[in-house]
Amino acid sequence: MGALLEDSASASGDGSPATLPRLLRVLHAEGQTIHRQQDILRHWLGDHDPSKPLRISLRANGFGRLLDELDAKQEPPN
Repeated sequence: MGALLEDSASASGDGSPATLPRLLRVLHAEGQTIHRQQDILRHWLGDHDPSKPLRISLRANGFGRLLDELDAKQEPPN
């Protein structure tokens, strides 16, 4: 996984974290294993709509698969 991108903004317009490092701090998950972070983030994403900056940060830091899973669940069935 690439190096974590630093926060340039602490929150998006709705008050939710705008970057992965900030979200991990808010969730008290910054010291957890990658697998535990994935579980924590997957749960958070199940209840929250990530902002565009957070989506970019998640993908840039190797957590894009979680967004792919989220998007697949939200797509209407064919």
